[in-house]
Amino acid sequence: MSILMMLAGVSTPVGQQAYTTGSAHSFIVPSGVYLISVVAVGQGGGTGGGTGGAGGALVWRNNIAVTPGETLSINILSDALIQRGATILLKAKAAINNFAGTLAGSEGYDAGYSGAAGTASYYAGGAGKYTANGDLSPTSYKGGSGIDLLGDNTYTPGASSPNGGVTGGAGADFGGGAGRGFSTSGAQGKAGLRIIWGPDRAYPSTNTGDM
Repeated sequence: MSILMMLAGVSTPVGQQAYTTGSAHSFIVPSGVYLISVVAVGQGGGTGGGTGGAGGALVWRNNIAVTPGETLSINILSDALIQRGATILLKAKAAINNFAGTLAGSEGYDAGYSGAAGTASYYAGGAGKYTANGDLSPTSYKGGSGIDLLGDNTYTPGASSPNGGVTGGAGADFGGGAGRGFSTSGAQGKAGLRIIWGPDRAYPSTNTGDM
């Protein structure tokens, strides 16, 4: 909030916007908003050989300075990222097959955690969590777990194989690796990105729910 706005007693708007489908989007900064915080999760990996897919990275960045009315570009096709022009403000690295999305491949973050790699015997990896790196699926053929965008660390298990291992289970949103079946693989967990703004709101867990 600007000094003039504070002297005038103008309150800072509160809101949020999530991006969970499609690929390219535009975010227009609302009137009165000068700081945003963002969480991003990379897409889960597909499968290869006898391994399950890996989990995507989860990263966040708080208090990004913005200008009301400016347009920021968002892409959640594979990596999840937000940028100003050619400058990446935050990027969560997607998994590639059984290779996890990692912090090393992410950019611009304050903190975050890597996904889990897929392993032999058809085990899939889960997305990074708000408190730790991702977990490996507990059984063969099962999709990797996905993480929420709300900051409450809800870790959703991937789907089990629907037919005894012939088809792998789907990875959960967001960022769960695809389950590997001995005939067909399941779907990958999607990438996602969420923006919040307003007083006293910050990832990983300070007033990050919908308000």
